[in-house]
Amino acid sequence: MNFDNNTEITKSKKAIVRNQVSNKNNTLAITSLVFGIISLIFCWAPICPIITGIIGTITGFISVIRKRDGSNMAIIGIVLSVLGILLGIIFFILLNLIVSYK
Repeated sequence: MNFDNNTEITKSKKAIVRNQVSNKNNTLAITSLVFGIISLIFCWAPICPIITGIIGTITGFISVIRKRDGSNMAIIGIVLSVLGILLGIIFFILLNLIVSYK
């Protein structure tokens, strides 16, 4: 291959720029799941399941709304948090009925 000195062969290299924001930020989903589990474990305590359930529900909804990875964990965290809140309220009502009965 003979080329003249005036002829240059160049390969064009295009830079591909991608969005560097990762969707793999699932800390809110993990937080929701952890608080949901805590609200279920401590559903017998008077105030703990309500507080942890509310925190788990809020962080789960934020994670689902932002459409980040781990939305399944966030949904499970929401379900566990709501169950913890409901069981906490049921135990609180039963405790008050038992105490007022005596």
